Amino acid sequence: MTLRERFDAKWVEDPETGCWVWSAALRGKGRYGTIRVRGRHERAHRVSWLLHRGPIPDGLFVLHDCDNPPCVNPDHLFLGTQADNIADCVHKGRFKVPDFRGEQNGRSKLTEAEARELLALRSSGLTQRQVADRFGISDVQVGDIWNGESWRHLQEAI
Repeated sequence: MTLRERFDAKWVEDPETGCWVWSAALRGKGRYGTIRVRGRHERAHRVSWLLHRGPIPDGLFVLHDCDNPPCVNPDHLFLGTQADNIADCVHKGRFKVPDFRGEQNGRSKLTEAEARELLALRSSGLTQRQVADRFGISDVQVGDIWNGESWRHLQEAI
């Protein structure tokens, strides 16, 4: 069998989406289709591009317009850079920026409850040094929290 014949035997069209869903081996985090080409596993959507559109220029990726990793429909694929892929992801609302504020930041020395308590002490008359000693942090860190330079999200909630 030719590569084209093997390829065409391994996808099924989804009548609702028009996706050609890969029905053979799926691998990787996104569960992309794979097919063996000259003894190597290749991503099926890349092979689809090669068979239907031609060579993939160096530095470019084959991206899914349909956001369906097992899809191999060449009409659902486009060439782009990694930056294009990220921009597409952001544009479609699929990109979630990780939240590393407060306790989620691995370098945080305080819990959220402690930071709230520290903020409440801002008008207590205690000095930054006294508050710092109480929480085991530097007076500069206390000032940064009181001035909204760090733990800003708590300032916004107040």
